Amino acid sequence: MKKIEIDNKQAILIICILLGAFIRLYALDRQSFWFDELYSVMSASEQTFKGLFNNWIIHDVHPPLYQVLLFYWAKVFGSSEFAIRALSAIAGILAVIFMYVFSKDLFDENVRINSTIILCFSSSAMYFSQEARSYSILLMFSVVSTIIWLKLLKNIDNSDINKSDFIIYAISAILVSYTHYFGFILILYQLVYLIICSFVSKKSIKKNILLSSIILISVSIWVGFHFLTELQSKLSGNYWIEKPTLMFFVMYFGFVLNPLTLSIPLLIIVPAIVKYKDFFANLKESAKFSLNSPFYALIYLAFFPLISLFIVSMQTPILINKFLIILFPAYYLLIAYWISQNNFFKDYKGILYVIIVSFIMLNVSLRSYYNVLFKQNWRQAIEFIVSNDNENIETFSSGETTNKYSKYYLDMFNEKYNKKVILDNIKNKSLDSIFKNNKNKIVLVLNTKYDMLDKNYFEKLKKLSKNFEFKEFHPEVSVIIFYLK
Repeated sequence: MKKIEIDNKQAILIICILLGAFIRLYALDRQSFWFDELYSVMSASEQTFKGLFNNWIIHDVHPPLYQVLLFYWAKVFGSSEFAIRALSAIAGILAVIFMYVFSKDLFDENVRINSTIILCFSSSAMYFSQEARSYSILLMFSVVSTIIWLKLLKNIDNSDINKSDFIIYAISAILVSYTHYFGFILILYQLVYLIICSFVSKKSIKKNILLSSIILISVSIWVGFHFLTELQSKLSGNYWIEKPTLMFFVMYFGFVLNPLTLSIPLLIIVPAIVKYKDFFANLKESAKFSLNSPFYALIYLAFFPLISLFIVSMQTPILINKFLIILFPAYYLLIAYWISQNNFFKDYKGILYVIIVSFIMLNVSLRSYYNVLFKQNWRQAIEFIVSNDNENIETFSSGETTNKYSKYYLDMFNEKYNKKVILDNIKNKSLDSIFKNNKNKIVLVLNTKYDMLDKNYFEKLKKLSKNFEFKEFHPEVSVIIFYLK
């Protein structure tokens, strides 16, 4: 059996990964599920796969992989807030590990370690590792597909492409495409570049066309079906995403490297000005132009999709920051490569510098993360309703959507307090039925941004009440209490 040897650099990296894992798992259930997460957990609570598919997957705007994984995950590990989010946390930890493991033979040890550390302490990557949505898994598959794509490009002149790279890329490309449609967009950009490089070098053309065909056919089966059954109607007309302005670039790079006021000076400028002559001499030497070199491929992947998708979004808005988490591997590898060009930041100096800067950035961006309940606080709002329920109180939701997504916490707190609170849609109730023969009754209405209480209905309730009050649990989640005459 081959003995595994770990040098000091790798020992430092292992410590960082363990710390990153702790950060992703710590206080995983502190925040309440918000609306999108409740969508995930409600779909995962279906009893059968048929119910999941017919009631949720087919009506979603996203591909099905995350919901399917979460469905079976919940069957094994339960549907507590910690258990549901643990799937994303584990994917976030694996993304960090994969960044280092798969980049072997592609970059030197300094680039591999530093890019892994930057991802490990990325506040955005950490945030989505604690959210019950698909983005942490999207990032994990993006890391694998991007690095293996770089390997395919680097070895394009070899007559014998590594079969394992071929297979891993095909699998990761299909999985990232079935996780999110922006994952599919990432693969399209990669395949176009790969085919262009094949034709320019006149090498591996048939193999890369075969690879592209396998991926595109595998993904197109779902995309075609989903578009015809659901996406066509949802993509027509108005959509919730706004047209981007040039400020989008500032916001996005702040999302990639938060906060920009620290990341740009410390990770970009400082490595370029300390012994700047040696830095630019090394950069010039190592960055000699070759279409299939990892450096230029990463520049293409980091900026061409971003700019071209921005232009598309000026006409048809499709861009929001989290969709472009697919580009994180490209940015972090480029930054690590950039730093490695300065001899002053070679080896331990560079690794320790990146650790210190990344950890400072993480602490600055997350200084209030564990202290403030910033997500929509459905949990506290529904616990308030259930814990205060009695025979003189009638409870309602402000609409059907709120009614549907409150079920998770209603079930939780009904069991905790041994109650049987049901939220009826108040819009389906006449005022007469609410007020008739019920003196001194208190009406509680769960009011959310998805079903704001109709202004006219609200005014009528006010007139028929002695007084009322708001209990705000979040700017988008509140309980309105009406004290009837």
